[in-house]
Amino acid sequence: MNGAVFAIISTIVGCGIVGLPYCFLHLGFFISLFLMILLSIQTYNSTSMLLKVKDMLPGKPESLFEIGFWLFKRPSIFFISVILLINSIGLVTVYFIVYATTMESIFNDLFGLSGSSYLHFIAKKEFWIIFLALGITPIIMKKDIQEMYLISVVLFISL
Repeated sequence: MNGAVFAIISTIVGCGIVGLPYCFLHLGFFISLFLMILLSIQTYNSTSMLLKVKDMLPGKPESLFEIGFWLFKRPSIFFISVILLINSIGLVTVYFIVYATTMESIFNDLFGLSGSSYLHFIAKKEFWIIFLALGITPIIMKKDIQEMYLISVVLFISL
């Protein structure tokens, strides 16, 4: 379970580090600040509610899945899984957008690649999204949990 915790924390913190400046750039300071405060309050309330429910239930369940099962039985496991899947896809999308935008900007600034250059495809977001997707595919396809644990620890330490 520690590997999963490291992976989730690394993903959330990393996404925040990468995504927050991007959001501030596009939304402006005051709207971004308002949304950060609003989401902080929501996160605090949700976490407090989760901990209170955990303490109220018999057997002291430890995971969202166990709490969901105690309260709503089997369908809650699928619902929680779908929510976590949507969250993960959203986080990966933020990484892809920020990475592709950054690499496009770097290559345009460094090499001045224009539409007439034969290397103009390197200065496109689509190229860098495909490049990143192909680069992380071997990591995603790992089937051994111990291998993923090592990757999670390295991700956490790199932050």
